[in-house]
Amino acid sequence: MTYVELQNLTWPEAERLGAEGAVGLVTLASLEQHGPHMPLATDSLLGERLALEVAEKLPGPVVVTPVVRGGLSTHHLAFAGSVTVPPDAYRELVVSYLEGLERMGIRKIALFSSHGGNFSFLGQLVADYAGSAALAGFADLGRFLEVMLAAAAAHGLQAPETDVHAGGLETSMMLAAHPHLVRPFDGIVGYTAAEPGWLPRLFEEGIRPISESGVLGDVRGASADVGQAVFAALAEELAAYFTRELSL
Repeated sequence: MTYVELQNLTWPEAERLGAEGAVGLVTLASLEQHGPHMPLATDSLLGERLALEVAEKLPGPVVVTPVVRGGLSTHHLAFAGSVTVPPDAYRELVVSYLEGLERMGIRKIALFSSHGGNFSFLGQLVADYAGSAALAGFADLGRFLEVMLAAAAAHGLQAPETDVHAGGLETSMMLAAHPHLVRPFDGIVGYTAAEPGWLPRLFEEGIRPISESGVLGDVRGASADVGQAVFAALAEELAAYFTRELSL
């Protein structure tokens, strides 16, 4: 068992794990709309599950922090309940997690985001970090989505290129991880047109002008089996990256 939840440790246990050379794992997420059929905490819930699968593929022990909820979500604010955190404040919050792990004695920390809006932020944070620990931050959103799309296709779900938010991919993952939280999604229409410039427009104008439902992609065909496959493929990708970058 390599997965260890930081929040469940006592301080002597945390001290001992740091002395034994444990690796830290920090997940960034969000609190934002995920269509009419999934909860605002979707990214955080998926991040928790993915962190567990990643940790189990790394040489242990791996101390996993609570998901850093909230994130950079200005493009979702036209939908009720969505929260965004100013970048400077978010940076300070994430750094406080890193510094807490360092005080345990942890010297290698892996980071990833389960929310697409945090990827460029994560890359910059890792580049600028001046702490004592070595960081590896997976900041390649294109590759992250490529892995998801390929895993889904291999299991029968041909998701459109726009399926980047609350569509068939994430709905499948929620069906695999938290099916009781997924509301009926028959008849939900997401954005699939993929006109030139749709992705920059999304970040400039927000999601609602192109998708009234808040869904990007096509929810039809979503299934727990596809979700399991996507989790497994992402865990393999992230674990390989962290193993390589941190020389584990």
